[in-house]
Order: sequence, then C-alpha cells, then structure tokens
Amino acid sequence: MVAAPLVVVEREDDGAFVLSLNRPDKLNALSIELREAAAAELRGLAGDKDCRGLVLTGTGKAFCAGMDFSQFGGGRENRQRLYDVTTGFFDSLLDFPKPLIGAVQGAAVGGGFTLALVCDELIATEDAFFGFYEVRRGLPAPLDIVRCFVDQARAADWCDSGRRVGVAEAVEAGIVSRVVAPSELLPAARETVRARNGQRRETKAAVRAAFADLHAAFHRGLFPDD
Repeated sequence: MVAAPLVVVEREDDGAFVLSLNRPDKLNALSIELREAAAAELRGLAGDKDCRGLVLTGTGKAFCAGMDFSQFGGGRENRQRLYDVTTGFFDSLLDFPKPLIGAVQGAAVGGGFTLALVCDELIATEDAFFGFYEVRRGLPAPLDIVRCFVDQARAADWCDSGRRVGVAEAVEAGIVSRVVAPSELLPAARETVRARNGQRRETKAAVRAAFADLHAAFHRGLFPDD
C-alpha cells in the first residue's frame, strides 16, 4: 500500500495554489519528513512562474499541532538532522517570495502557532484556536518572535501561560484578519492570495533576527556539550 503524501499541493489556474500539511491522523504534527517535504515544495514553488501565491493549510480537523516530539533526542546524527530540517523549513517560509496566506481550522498550537505567525495573513474558522502548548512540557515558547506580531504584554501572557487563545482573541490581537465558515475557508484564503497581486508582506528584520536567535537556542539545546 502506497503511503499518502505528507504534503499535498493543489495547483490552480488563477495562480493561487494551496499547500496542505497531510498528517490528519496526527493533527498535522510536524514530523521531520513532513518538514523536509514542505520545505522542498516551498523552494520549488518559489521559482514556479505559474504560482502567484500560496494558501497554507492542514487536512482534517486541525491546522497543525506543532512539532512531533516523538522524533526528538536520539544520537547525534538524528539531532543534527532535526536541527537542519527544522531551520531549513522555517527559512523556506521566511524566504518564500510570494503571498503566503494561512487558512486555519482547529488547532494551531506549539510550532503550528509559530508557523501561522509566519504567514502574511490568517483566515480562520470559528473553531480555530492557538497556543504555545510546549510550555506545558517545560519548553520555552518563542517570545521574541511573538512580540514581533503582538504587544509585549500579550506576547508574555501567551508565552508564559501556554493557554488556549480562541479565534475572537486572535482577531482582537490582529493576527487573524477574517473569520469564515468552514466551507468558505479555502475560497476566502485563495481570494486573499489573488488580492495581493503577487506581493508578499515584507519580513521585518526583527522577525529574521528572532528566528536566528531561536535557531541558535535550539542548537544549544540539542548539543549542550558543543
């Protein structure tokens, strides 16, 4: 039996393509293999003249449940691969030169919340929610990244508490621009891609610097003896 692809790309004649994370049985948790596949697709689409922008979403009932912690640890080779794939994945998102619109249903938590923040704009359903649930495992949330998008007090609250952030609060905070019915999620997101006319939001230097710091901290955590 052939395994389902971890990433599915839907090509549309109008250039508003859709990239879906496809691990619905794991709430689209970011396995090493999924991150590799998504980064490869993003790099390919960056140079695809038929692609004018991209909707990023997840199949099933969740957007993304964050990192797949079952793959953390192990020998040095696995930890090096974990580092290289994770940083390469987020770099491919930051460097993507075309509009990147997140279509969020259900959970966008942990690394899935960070993934959502990298998008130029988020369209969400009423059942969407966010949160840095890794805090509950004793792991730090990416405060420096979050405060690039919301005020310091709110960023500290979300990153310290790891609490659930509902879609109404996300709209109030300015990270979700529009809430739609589930049946309208992808059409609304694709409409937003088209409206941007090929122009991506400029990635602030502060965002890139925050990701560089996060990558460095991740490396220290994986290789404490280096």
